[in-house]
Amino acid sequence: METKSEAVNGDWPVPTAQQMLERCIVPVKAEFLVRKGPSRNIDATLPASDALVANSAPTADKKQNREQEQSRSESRRQMRKEVRAGRPAELCTNHLLGRCTWGERCKYSHDLAGYLRTKPADLPGSCPWTVVQAKCPYGIMCRYARSHGVDDELHRVLATVLPADGVGLMAVDGSDAAVVASAETDGGVAPVPVPVLGSELPLPTSIEKEVNYLSKDIQNLLWKKRYDYSKADGILKSMDLRISFKGASKPDTGNDGGSGEKREPVESGPQKAEVVENVQPAPAEGGEGLAGQGHDGMLLNAGSAVAEVEAPTQVDAAANLAAELGSQGPPDGDADAVEGPAAKRQRTGDTGSGGGDGTDAHPTAADAVTVALPVSDAAALATLTPEQHPGKEAAVTASGTDSPTGHTAAVVSEARLAHVEVPLRPSERRRLDFRGKTYLAPLTTVGNLPFRRTCKSLGVDVTCGEMALATNLLQGQMSEWALLKRHPCEDFFGVQVCGGYPDALARVGQLLGEQIQVDFVDINMGCPIDLVCDKKAGSALLRQPGRIERILRATSKALGDTPLTFKTRKGYNDGEDVAHTFLHKAGEWGAAAVTLHGRTRQQRYSKLADWEYIHRCGESCAAAGLQLIGNGDVFSYLDWNQHMNDTGGHLASLMIGRGALIKPWIFTEIKEQRHWDISASERLELYKQFCSFGLEHWGSDSRGVETTRRFLLEWLSFTCRYVPVGLLEVLPQQMNHRPPAFRGRNELETLLASEDSRDWVRISEMLLGPPPAPISFAAKHKSNSYTAPGTASELDMARG
Repeated sequence: METKSEAVNGDWPVPTAQQMLERCIVPVKAEFLVRKGPSRNIDATLPASDALVANSAPTADKKQNREQEQSRSESRRQMRKEVRAGRPAELCTNHLLGRCTWGERCKYSHDLAGYLRTKPADLPGSCPWTVVQAKCPYGIMCRYARSHGVDDELHRVLATVLPADGVGLMAVDGSDAAVVASAETDGGVAPVPVPVLGSELPLPTSIEKEVNYLSKDIQNLLWKKRYDYSKADGILKSMDLRISFKGASKPDTGNDGGSGEKREPVESGPQKAEVVENVQPAPAEGGEGLAGQGHDGMLLNAGSAVAEVEAPTQVDAAANLAAELGSQGPPDGDADAVEGPAAKRQRTGDTGSGGGDGTDAHPTAADAVTVALPVSDAAALATLTPEQHPGKEAAVTASGTDSPTGHTAAVVSEARLAHVEVPLRPSERRRLDFRGKTYLAPLTTVGNLPFRRTCKSLGVDVTCGEMALATNLLQGQMSEWALLKRHPCEDFFGVQVCGGYPDALARVGQLLGEQIQVDFVDINMGCPIDLVCDKKAGSALLRQPGRIERILRATSKALGDTPLTFKTRKGYNDGEDVAHTFLHKAGEWGAAAVTLHGRTRQQRYSKLADWEYIHRCGESCAAAGLQLIGNGDVFSYLDWNQHMNDTGGHLASLMIGRGALIKPWIFTEIKEQRHWDISASERLELYKQFCSFGLEHWGSDSRGVETTRRFLLEWLSFTCRYVPVGLLEVLPQQMNHRPPAFRGRNELETLLASEDSRDWVRISEMLLGPPPAPISFAAKHKSNSYTAPGTASELDMARG
């Protein structure tokens, strides 16, 4: 592991706590400090943050930074390639059931004996599904298959095959195996045995089904560009905002684009990915579509009475599309894209605990509940005054109401407009209350569902899914919809989307409001990543506050009663703070709350967050009745208390990002108002819990195990920055302080503090067994905020 095990005895001077604080180094007690050995050559297997700390002389050379980033990307690609090469061919269970029609062209293996010979040895313990008396959806592909206790033909064949040698976690004598870590000293590399504190992962008492799956029927509509966005498009037209086209338009679109916001041509550069299709069904197939289902199960949209009579619902149209698609599969040829993690590999129809075919995403006639809404949009329209509906006379006159046909057309037109012109009363919107609640920031890659479940067990109140791109959601990409999944334990949950234009976000707002169960939808207007900003999304919106207003107004209306929030930074460039000029107006634009990160886009993480600016914005937002959530560098319960108290009650809550990644028990510390000197064994139990949640979410077959390993390694790249409370000379540890080389109070604590990615792989082997092939891991995110300006490690660990 990294040089943290050599005794402090020597002729080198030991810095005092004050000297370490002045140099922005964590003040570790002298008896735990060690002297760094000769720094190894930094190669592509190490994250850029490790390279910078080991060299202790970071450079601002942009060319070198680009080369480092390219090396990191190549390392990640090489890791995935190594894992794929070591993974046995996936077994075609349809062939075992006599249902595979592909024959020799099937991309899955039909050789059962060959598969079983190459299948890795089972993990110690019991299958999480059989423990809760459920059928394992992975069958003999499960890494606990020998513990299933199922007496069928496949498991009898499995029992006749000897397990692979040397792949288990347990020693031959049944005792726990030992993990050996490399401790680099001046004399070379010495082995340090680290005992494994229990190899088996914790077993669940129950497996609850995750929600927010995209049904195949709705995905077919999105693929065919036939989802009914008439509600969102009506809102955009009423606001005189343009609805962009991409590719060939469908017949009977009914929209000519409007004359609203100016947009560059669709063909120009990165903007092309940010526009959406202006597709509406013909009047005979139109209507307002299926009413959405809210978090409490009530219908969000009563729909048009005329549309209900004359037009099929979204599900009816989807059924017709399914017949059209037949065996074509997704547009890219991947027939598995719409199946759950278990069905994708088994193809037997079982979805397991976290699967779900999505059929429950839409209310049936038996599920419908009576709501206090007008029976039709036309009835609601009749209650409006001319001031509320200035376009009523024009619509009736233009349609020719003297004839029955003209009268019907007028009613349909008015019914469509009613969705735009009948705003929800404040009392009809679902209320959000962030006051005093701990809030886990939406974090890309590392903020996955198993990590959020781990944080829920440690006391977090509000969770939010990873950032999803609006255009990918509109295209029905399953990888993007997977970011919206919600576990039942997440009782206060939102999803975050990112986009740069009102048309895309309004359509996404309607889609999410109708198809998923969330407590709020958050728009990321602070993402500093170049790929996002180049599409005029994320932090780029800070250059055009007018567009922020249009996005909020359109999206909040399209969402119905689902509250809308957004997250932003104080400005785009240093010295150009603009957030204070519009945040207090966001409530009038439709936002229920706003999160402010006290940094600019240019600043990234090179300086501390500007909490004085956040407090100033909090005063204006509180005066306007808008909840403001502060964000930046919260790393202890003392930071929480200081920022909440210094504002005089102007802040509703604080959002915690990197602090939760480095020590997720920060939520427990805040609730209990104490510094938790968590032991190494307790930290290892948290990793075990994460792996158990990961196998439930990603699957207990070989692919699910390796996916869990990859996300565990990403998390370990953050937790290695934690310095135990018992080793600190001055409390608490600060976010911008660099951990020095130190040894822990035992071998396991020393191993968990290692900044060597090879030691992170060893930790994963303690929990998930060896990988199918040797891997060289490179962290995806670079999280350090304590390096020199301009260096690669300044880049964000999270989008926003």
